[in-house]
Amino acid sequence: MCLRLQILIFLVSGNKVVMRFQVLLTSISFIILSFNNAYSAELDYALGVDVGAYSNVRQVENPADNEVSESVRGSIFINENTADLIASVNLTTETTNYQKNIQTDFNQSDLFASALWTLSPNHYEWYFLDIYTQTARDLLQTNLPSNRQSVNALSTGPNFIWRFGKANTIRIEPRIENFRYEINELSNNRLNTTFQWIHAPSKNTTYALLSKYEQTKYTASNISESDFDQFDANLRFTYTNNKNSIELEGGIIKIESNSFGDKKDNQYRLLLVNQRTRSSVATIEVNKYVTDTSRSITSLNTVDTVATGSDIDAGLLTTSNDLFVSERTLVDYNRRFGEVELAIGMSRGTDDYFFRDSLDRDINNVYVQTQWDNDRNSEVNFQYSMRELEYSQQVSGIRIDDDTYGQLDYRYRINKNMFYIISYSIIERDSTATGVSFEDKRILFSIEYITRDRDS
Repeated sequence: MCLRLQILIFLVSGNKVVMRFQVLLTSISFIILSFNNAYSAELDYALGVDVGAYSNVRQVENPADNEVSESVRGSIFINENTADLIASVNLTTETTNYQKNIQTDFNQSDLFASALWTLSPNHYEWYFLDIYTQTARDLLQTNLPSNRQSVNALSTGPNFIWRFGKANTIRIEPRIENFRYEINELSNNRLNTTFQWIHAPSKNTTYALLSKYEQTKYTASNISESDFDQFDANLRFTYTNNKNSIELEGGIIKIESNSFGDKKDNQYRLLLVNQRTRSSVATIEVNKYVTDTSRSITSLNTVDTVATGSDIDAGLLTTSNDLFVSERTLVDYNRRFGEVELAIGMSRGTDDYFFRDSLDRDINNVYVQTQWDNDRNSEVNFQYSMRELEYSQQVSGIRIDDDTYGQLDYRYRINKNMFYIISYSIIERDSTATGVSFEDKRILFSIEYITRDRDS
């Protein structure tokens, strides 16, 4: 069976269509083609209706009035996991109408689709990834729909695998990649090939040599000087046992560009995971890497992170064709106490751009999340985070934004498939910059229908 899936997404601002996005998921053919049983995949969907009230929907220093919104959203989840195919598709779309027109009505869609098709076991595979999401137009402004840039990221190519004895594997992974932005000048095409030699002397220990060569070309002729070539070489060591997991990686990166010549830097990653008990786990990660907006998008692993644009400590990614050095230190602890689940963490980091010095920033973040299943039909969720962003290269001097976010949710199950949700949240920014501090209080009432509770 062969299926070609075509998705048309329209982003509307008032009566003006700001983008018509058409994605032809040709590689979905690979997903469906390999199904021995057309009904073997898991298919779930969700529908929801929201009514919300905002004290400061535009997140300005002096709001004129409060706002009321109505939203309708839908999601489709497809999962397949067989000997021939591992695939996942998550498509979410939402339309929001503001009654007082203080904020402009908007539609938003997010897509995460991935597939690994095994054509010849342990020898030949085909990989596919497609992500549709948003990035920020201006990193220094608030995260509103008017400040978001839509982007589609597509990556596909074969995996060639050779095994030598019981301990050695060689993998060669060529990729063709395409990134299409709402602002066409940022769109680019990429060709890259990754080489891996993996040595696994035991089931707990792995050594690997990794190298990658990539060519990046921007499709707009007026920014062709932003084209660059990149070469990475890294060594990786991993060790796991019943309670601990260690991953250590380090190497160098070399970048060649007509605009800034040659640049070299080191890269590394240290990941420690300690499963202290059956109900608790501690994680420490330290990393440094050279990246850009497009590469950061394809590094995302799930649609949950795609929907926010980035990880919990960085907020929405900016839209830029500039490379930057990202450094992070993250500590996270999760534990379950009977019916209560707790997660606490902190992170520190920097983003250092090659050219756009105004985007250079230091990031400090702490957060706590809890979930209380107080009976079979209801749960309470709470999350709170404080983040400090320091921009040291501003024309007006150092800018510091202190962002606070808190949210309390009550979720009640009416029956097997229907839920009521009441949510209250506060978003605050206290900034040294003029006119960008604000406070926004929100309350949201939702009715949701799902075919299967994926969180239970």
